[in-house]
Amino acid sequence: MTMKTLIAAVTLLFLSLSTFAQKLGHTDGQALLLALPERAAIEEQLQKVAAEYENTLKTMKTDYDAKVKEFEAGRNSWPEAILQSKAKAITDLEQNMYDLQQTANDDLDKQQMALLKPLIDKVNNAIDKVAVANGYSYIFDAGVGALLYKGGDDITDLVKAELGIPVTNPAPKN
Repeated sequence: MTMKTLIAAVTLLFLSLSTFAQKLGHTDGQALLLALPERAAIEEQLQKVAAEYENTLKTMKTDYDAKVKEFEAGRNSWPEAILQSKAKAITDLEQNMYDLQQTANDDLDKQQMALLKPLIDKVNNAIDKVAVANGYSYIFDAGVGALLYKGGDDITDLVKAELGIPVTNPAPKN
């Protein structure tokens, strides 16, 4: 093998290795989302809606308890038709309470997703900006448990700076 061929082979090897070298980073998307100041207002809004549902359910429960007590008191003295009517009213109220609980859960989930989507998009956009600006090929989200090895750079502080979130515990530089 000539010296020219050896130099060409080594050059080709270095070029191919540098092509495959990729810069990796990781962050915790959930922690970033929770650190956003807008998150508190969303939580407050969701708690108000949840409290409205809870108050309605409490009122229904009070009504239910009163109907059951009335049914128990009149059980031995009412005619069969009234007993059936009262029992049906109790059963209907039970179903209405169950339906409202299901609707409340579904509605709260939908509202939470609708309110959080802009924040999730904001965090993702900040991560994208930091990744592009710093030449990262891949950013892994350690918050979802998918990160098996923290071998890349932790870009959390960079993303926080992009989002305008104060950095409380700066990570030590390696």
